[in-house]
Amino acid sequence: LGKPDEARAASERALGGEMEARAEALNTLGHLASSEGDHKNAVSFARRSASLWRSLGYQTRLADALNSLAISQAFLGEDSVVTFREALEVAGTNSLLRARVLLNLGNLEDKNNNFEAAKASYSESAKLAEEAGVVEIAAWSWNNLGVMNHKQAKRNDAILAYQKALK
Repeated sequence: LGKPDEARAASERALGGEMEARAEALNTLGHLASSEGDHKNAVSFARRSASLWRSLGYQTRLADALNSLAISQAFLGEDSVVTFREALEVAGTNSLLRARVLLNLGNLEDKNNNFEAAKASYSESAKLAEEAGVVEIAAWSWNNLGVMNHKQAKRNDAILAYQKALK
């Protein structure tokens, strides 16, 4: 929460703790590395965190770690679609997790100029986020869908998506 040095210090201490503490510490260190633009280390931390969550059988935390891993892989230019797909599979029916993963997958597809795939991800993300009552993810998804429609000169569709984002 805006105190990266404290988060890093606490995470480094937690690396000597139980498996759950180590998994969470690795996840936090990965987020810190990513926020600093160090995506190589972010990938390493996320991969290790995912391995521990998988060993512990914590599906929700595993899906979150896989989502982080996929984002960092994308920043490195690695193929992250497989990791995003695994995160979706692990998320199962958890609407919040699925919405978050799909929003990030949509961003990747947009970056790669796969507009239809991006639009499909954003649409599903918005629907799931609304079901889960997560306004922020729904708004981002609708806004991004508006941008996709805007890029494709689909003015009316863009306006509708932007209006839903504002709502």
